[in-house]
Amino acid sequence: MQILLAFFLLGMVVGTFAAFTATSVVASLLPLFFAFAGGTAIAFAGQVDSVAQKRASTAIAGLSLGCLVGVYSGVWVSAHKLLTPPEARAAATASGSTYLREFSMEPAEFIDQQKRSGAMSVDEAYDKLLELHRHRR
Repeated sequence: MQILLAFFLLGMVVGTFAAFTATSVVASLLPLFFAFAGGTAIAFAGQVDSVAQKRASTAIAGLSLGCLVGVYSGVWVSAHKLLTPPEARAAATASGSTYLREFSMEPAEFIDQQKRSGAMSVDEAYDKLLELHRHRR
């Protein structure tokens, strides 16, 4: 039972991080994580007795279930803005914005490219970034 609980909690952590992260890093690391865990289990499956196989399958099931619960709970918390202060939550809910994939760095990167190429001064870049920040609130 301790193995199931330990792997379930590990799955919750992985799933929650996957749900709260909007970067492409998670999209590539999560399948690698499961491929590593599954590949390791398959590699040693023939070398252990049935009791150890049962423990390993219980651990993998706990990890998978924990990841599912973590992803769904993380998405639910993000969608309902439960980590946002109540006064800001009402304004954000009224505007219809969500945390899920809403933030894009493209405008900020464009401003940075203009500044680096010399087409924009530091003060102009600062003003543009400040305006961008105020617009996203």
